[in-house]
Amino acid sequence: MAIDYGQTAKELIVALGGNENINNVTHCATRLRFILNDHSHVNKETVGKIKGVITTVEAGGQFQVVIGNHVKDAYEHVLKLVDISEENVSTSTEKVGIFSRIIDVISSIFAPFLYTLAACGILQGILGVLVALGWIDTEGGTYQVLNFISWTAFTFLPVLISVTAAKKFKVNQFIAIVIACALISPDYNAMVDNGTQLSFLGIQIQMLSYTSSVIPVILAVWVAAYVARFFEKVLPTVIRNLFTPMFTIAIMVPFTLLVFGPFGATIGGAIGDTYNYLYNLSPIVAGIIVGGLWQVLVIFGVHWGITPVTVGNYASLGFDTFTALQASAVFSQAGAAFGVFFKSKNKELKEVSLPAAVTAVFGITEPVVYGVNLRLKKPMICGCIAGAVGGAIAGAFNAVSWSYNMPGIATIPAFFKSGHMTPFIGFIISIVVSFVLGMVLTMIVGFDDETN
Repeated sequence: MAIDYGQTAKELIVALGGNENINNVTHCATRLRFILNDHSHVNKETVGKIKGVITTVEAGGQFQVVIGNHVKDAYEHVLKLVDISEENVSTSTEKVGIFSRIIDVISSIFAPFLYTLAACGILQGILGVLVALGWIDTEGGTYQVLNFISWTAFTFLPVLISVTAAKKFKVNQFIAIVIACALISPDYNAMVDNGTQLSFLGIQIQMLSYTSSVIPVILAVWVAAYVARFFEKVLPTVIRNLFTPMFTIAIMVPFTLLVFGPFGATIGGAIGDTYNYLYNLSPIVAGIIVGGLWQVLVIFGVHWGITPVTVGNYASLGFDTFTALQASAVFSQAGAAFGVFFKSKNKELKEVSLPAAVTAVFGITEPVVYGVNLRLKKPMICGCIAGAVGGAIAGAFNAVSWSYNMPGIATIPAFFKSGHMTPFIGFIISIVVSFVLGMVLTMIVGFDDETN
């Protein structure tokens, strides 16, 4: 029976304390992410029983409601029922730590466009496979058009970030976009490529490329929000609409080139270098940790913290190892859920576990984790063990992903590159072992089969 997400939205708003308690709402691949004025007004037990809700998570100062694949449907219905001004959303009154705030910022900025980024990554992978098979000519127009399309989201990543960052930091979206475009403008990039030396007001500019950059544009838009609000406050009404954008852009672009750009590039590089250093100490140990614990991070909603690292790796290295290790965790949980489906004698549990397992194979694991494996406990543990084994195999083969993706059966081409067959074969072995071992362990260890 189909779920009425309009009704789900109505019941959800009531259980969250009503419209007046909802400060803001966004969504990612499977969750509605609410910022509430007072979490004590929430009836958590009622929320968990609403039809269409898988479970709830409190993380990053947010009250997250896991919906699954139909999260967009639920989100659209919620928006019709709540009164939220995107221009004037205040921050939650709940006190949260700095780490939670960082996770909240990262998830709010990256979640809206990750599927588009992943789509471009898959297209890159498919083109690589077609080239390897000799089915497409790299000198032909078809390949060249599809190739530059596949790189567009990465080339203009600062622009994508500026759009979502503007919403998060509550600054005019077009001001943020112009700042981002200035950082990757053809004129500036030509000067970087030519080794041109520039100074602004006598201060030397460090000539860095901001194509595919992450942290510099986030910092720029964040500070631009304060600069714009300052000029909106002090400028006369008659000139405010014209001169606020002018002053903000004229100040923030040079300031970013002088300060935030080099600082952000240094921070981003340091974070990426730290992960890659730890990975290179022992890829096998890294695989065990990532493959075994990745889904645990997903449960608590803190997995967004790795996104700048993976995106940065593609920009600086041209590949990423973390995604290859992470894939084992995805397939192991899918296998564990299939184990539940085959072993359970409970009709309802079978009806839940099979579609959730299929969804997990395609990379969306939250329905299978919350709806099946974590609920039964032992399958979750079996999945983590299988993921650790698969991750170790991926690490041993130095498996990598060549373009951004969310690991699943449809994104396998992103792990293939002509001339690098050993890492790809290792990757395939790792996800097959993770899936099969997760299923077999679950069937051997068993679980408390629910009676109704």
